[in-house]
Amino acid sequence: MLKESTMHINGVTVKAKLPSFKMGREGMLIDIQHSDLSKVGDAVDVFRQLPRINVSSTDVISVYGKGTPIYIYQQ
Repeated sequence: MLKESTMHINGVTVKAKLPSFKMGREGMLIDIQHSDLSKVGDAVDVFRQLPRINVSSTDVISVYGKGTPIYIYQQ
């Protein structure tokens, strides 16, 4: 025989985190603003941290196997 049991909770906190990287029709989409990458430095410093991205000693950015990327600055 089961007995009914009740528990009262004062509050609940629900936390969620969206993924920083996802694949889209345009290619890899990266949310810099809402990730730890926003604290890295300037845009070139961020590119240095991204997978499949190469930044030369003269700050020329290229994507492995694809060439020069298209990057859009949004405020």
